Amino acid sequence: TRGRSQTRPAQGKTTHTVPSQSATARSALNRSDAALARAKELHRAGRLVEAEAAYLQALQANASNVDALQLTGALYQQAGHNDRAVQFLSRADQLDPNSPETVHNLAVSLGELGQLEESARRFEQALALAPDYALAWKNSGIILQRLGRLDEAIEHFRRAFQLDSDVPGAHSALLFCLNHSSRASPESGFAEHRRWGQHHERQLPAAARHENRPDPDRRLRIGYLSSDFREHPVGRNVLPLLSHHDHARFEIFCYAELGKQDGLTERFRGDADHWRVTRGLSDAEVAACIRDDGIHVMVYLGGHFDENRPSVATCRPAPVQVSMHGGATTALDEMDFWLTDAVLHPPEDAGGTTERFTEELFRLPNFYAWPTPDDAPPVSALPAEDNGFVTFASFNKPCKINAAVVDLWSRVLSAAPGAHLMLKFKNHWDCPTLRDKVLGRFEANGVPAGRIDLISAQDTFRDHLACYHKADIGLDPFPFAGATTTFQALWMGVPVISLMGDRFITRMGGSLSAQVGLCDLAAESDDAFVEQAVALAADLPRLAELRPTLRQRLMDSPLCDGPAYARNVEDAFRAMWDARAGGKDRAS
Repeated sequence: TRGRSQTRPAQGKTTHTVPSQSATARSALNRSDAALARAKELHRAGRLVEAEAAYLQALQANASNVDALQLTGALYQQAGHNDRAVQFLSRADQLDPNSPETVHNLAVSLGELGQLEESARRFEQALALAPDYALAWKNSGIILQRLGRLDEAIEHFRRAFQLDSDVPGAHSALLFCLNHSSRASPESGFAEHRRWGQHHERQLPAAARHENRPDPDRRLRIGYLSSDFREHPVGRNVLPLLSHHDHARFEIFCYAELGKQDGLTERFRGDADHWRVTRGLSDAEVAACIRDDGIHVMVYLGGHFDENRPSVATCRPAPVQVSMHGGATTALDEMDFWLTDAVLHPPEDAGGTTERFTEELFRLPNFYAWPTPDDAPPVSALPAEDNGFVTFASFNKPCKINAAVVDLWSRVLSAAPGAHLMLKFKNHWDCPTLRDKVLGRFEANGVPAGRIDLISAQDTFRDHLACYHKADIGLDPFPFAGATTTFQALWMGVPVISLMGDRFITRMGGSLSAQVGLCDLAAESDDAFVEQAVALAADLPRLAELRPTLRQRLMDSPLCDGPAYARNVEDAFRAMWDARAGGKDRAS
């Protein structure tokens, strides 16, 4: 994937040879080299199926062709077949253990398979071989973040950016990681975002301006740029919007920065009037495409998450530019609006927000929307009634469960004798260092490990949701609160206690709970969080009453009303455009 894998084949000699060879051996080596050269050409042309066949042909002729092993592994990694990538890269590493690129790519695939500790070890090996390997510093930071080693991850991201300010995604990865850290202040986070913005704005092309006239009543062309038009939380969040656009009033363009596609990608493609592939293009080239399409309102999805590209906005390819689902400011002078709501960013008459940003806030009636899950199991009876104790749960990423979160949840468990806590995220809790770190922190706080249930499973979506049958109450992490996890918990009849902070990223769970009438479960302080969690755990009649009704409450709420949500967002885009047509264009 972009900015993740890297292979630089050795120049000239591509095979390991012995001093004396038979004619048959020489012929095999020649056939291997010829097939490898053909495979490289096909790979560069994006003809991956044919490239795969040619790589395998090269290896059939010479199983010790290190270049062919490296590049076959890189191809499988690019296609998302990381188990196969590991097979070929491991063989290449055995034959040539001093290749930092091979070790790096092996580490990336191991990380994608959830083998976090082995991935971290391999990254250490790659950096020992090549201390100035910027991409390895960045990608090792991603694994350290997944392991909950946030301070180390932040330093690795900084090191990558220092070595190469243009290494793909390093600075964005740093900003994303800061969202998880309870030790990073809002002020330092904004300052880092501003440094990112200034770095990219210095590269603003002088002639890269749109030429759209601000006619007020035209059919608007809306562009969406994202790496998440696929099975992904952001993809699921924007699906109700793109599925319900009024195509008589709005012409929809999707700019897809996709490394891999799935069934949801095809739904997005069908919902768009125009589909553009941006992968492999520079920011200036993407901006030129947007400008040539005559986009009126350009929406940059996902901020610094994944492989999204808000930096394209620095080229000002559209008259109105909007940030959506980024979780924090883009800190770009060329970004006009940030979509939000009155819970995520309270207006002045409700106390206001202290969060710093460069955009103008545009509050929707509700920021979040989801499609109703197609394959969810039914809601179960309250498990506490059979267990004799309450089970709290969080299915968020382990990197969100930082030391401050564990300390606060320990207070909850200490004040709710007999209660258990269930943690689940893919297969990550199989990782010994993660388990030991979290269980050790709970035990240091006086909570025995026997009260913490760590669940590891690479299960189906339906089976994942079925794990909520064992949960009574959800606990929201901080400062990076849950959004998709909160929605899923509510869908399965599990109310969620949230700690409301002073930034968008800290208030997401509370925004969802407010839409289903559970404002009382959004706490404004640590003490209130503990009190509300313990009080709800002691109120089994309320839990039993809530559980079978939450799904219907969600379905009846704005969170699941795709058509109304689309109209609200369209009205926002029209208001932004009308403001520009009225002479309020920030970019003019």
